[in-house]
Amino acid sequence: MTVRSTCLGRAAEEMLKDADGYKDLAFYKRALELYFEVLDICKITDKTGRHVDVIIKTADIYGMIGFCYREQGEYDMAFEWYYKALDHYNEVISKWHPKMAAVYAEIGTVYNRIGDYEIADQWCQKAIDILEEYQQGFGYELASAYNAKAEVCFNYKDYEKVIELSGKVFGITSVRDSRDKDIATAYYNNGCAYRELKRYEEAVTCLRMAERGYSGSLGASNPLTKKATKTIEALVEYLIENDMCDTVVDKYYHRANKETPYNYIYRFTKTILSRKKFVTCCEIVLKTEVDKIRDR
Repeated sequence: MTVRSTCLGRAAEEMLKDADGYKDLAFYKRALELYFEVLDICKITDKTGRHVDVIIKTADIYGMIGFCYREQGEYDMAFEWYYKALDHYNEVISKWHPKMAAVYAEIGTVYNRIGDYEIADQWCQKAIDILEEYQQGFGYELASAYNAKAEVCFNYKDYEKVIELSGKVFGITSVRDSRDKDIATAYYNNGCAYRELKRYEEAVTCLRMAERGYSGSLGASNPLTKKATKTIEALVEYLIENDMCDTVVDKYYHRANKETPYNYIYRFTKTILSRKKFVTCCEIVLKTEVDKIRDR
């Protein structure tokens, strides 16, 4: 079912666009204010009868409100608004419709956040089963569902399954832009799984792709971008503290013939480490190089 973008009027649609922008920037309180204003317009627009387009648009907004509450850690409120979205959708579309499935995945994410992994897995799988049948035109929703289930699998410590689900995200033809949020999330999930499997080179590569993707799609100040950066820093710091820096560093400078080791370690560490950590890393790498020269 197609929703006309002007079913609420141009002013409301612009307000809705602004709300989505604030949501992406993680300004959730301001986004909520605008979403509630648009809901008031929905009620006025639909006062003469139950218009299908307005019902669906209202349900869409309920879902966005649920998302904002979820990201603020208000999980009870998130559940309330997600279920309101389902009730509204249920008035005009089947419970097996992709829009319903997208909300199932969001509910699964909330259950995952509160630690109820079994129920979370059931909601995510229900979403995937529906969306795999409707992949044409709903690739982004399917990617989000795969990512949601991957996060559940990570908490189950099923890291190979996380990598498998991330691979499915990369395989969705409509979701190919490396700056897309869903692609970035798949890289992040992959990176965390590789880290737990002690495949550190692959972990750092995926986490840096996630950082770039989040920054490109959501901005450098977005919490997801910052989370990816902190995860990289924590991993590199762990490798340094455990004398495993060569595992990562080798990939970034020993494979080049035209650049010195110092240039490579500079380029790699300066972009992801604080000044203090950067200096520490350089000292360790330089000491390693000196030791290698002496060994010769």
